Amino acid sequence: MATLHRLKQGFNILWLSTIILGIGYSIYSPNTFTAQNISLFLETFGAYIWLGYILITFLRGLFLFPSTPFVIAGAILFPKHLLFVGVISIVGILFSATLLYFFAEKMGFGNYLTQKYPHKIDRVKKRLNTKKGKWLVALWALFPLVPTDIICYVAGLVQMKYYYMLGGIFIGEVLLVSIYLFLFSYMGWFL
Repeated sequence: MATLHRLKQGFNILWLSTIILGIGYSIYSPNTFTAQNISLFLETFGAYIWLGYILITFLRGLFLFPSTPFVIAGAILFPKHLLFVGVISIVGILFSATLLYFFAEKMGFGNYLTQKYPHKIDRVKKRLNTKKGKWLVALWALFPLVPTDIICYVAGLVQMKYYYMLGGIFIGEVLLVSIYLFLFSYMGWFL
C-alpha cells in the first residue's frame, strides 16, 4: 500500500510538473499549443499515440485518477475519431469499475467504514442490492462532480450484484462521456 502511495505521489509530481512546464512554454510561445499543432505533433507518432492513449485510459483507474480529463483530452486531440475515443473511454471506465468492485475489501477501507458507519452501510447495502440499485449507480456515474470510483468501491464493499453495478456504470458513463465528447470536440476547433 505504501509503494502504491509513493508511486501515485511520484506520478502526481510528474503530472503537475508537466502542466507547469507546459503553461510556462505556452506563455513563452503561444502559437505552439494550438489544437491544430498538437494534432499534427501527435500524428507523427502514428498508431503509437493510440496505444499510449489506451494504456493511459486503462491505467488511470489503478491510481484513482478521474476519467474526465482523459475523455476531454481525447475529444480535443482526436475530434475526427470521437467514436473510438468514446469506446476506449467506456471500456477503460468499466475496467476500473471492475477492479474497484472486486478488490474493495483488499484495499483496506472495508473494516473502517463498516465499524464507523454500520447503519449507513446496511442502508446502502439494501438500496444497492435491488434492481433499482442499478439506477442509483447510473445517476451517481452521470453526476460529474462525484468520482465514479467511490460508488464502485462501495458496491463491491456491500456486495451489490456485479452486473447491476456494471450496468449502472455503463448507463451513466455512456451519457456523460457522450456529452463530454460532443461539447469538447467543438472546443478543439476553436483553440
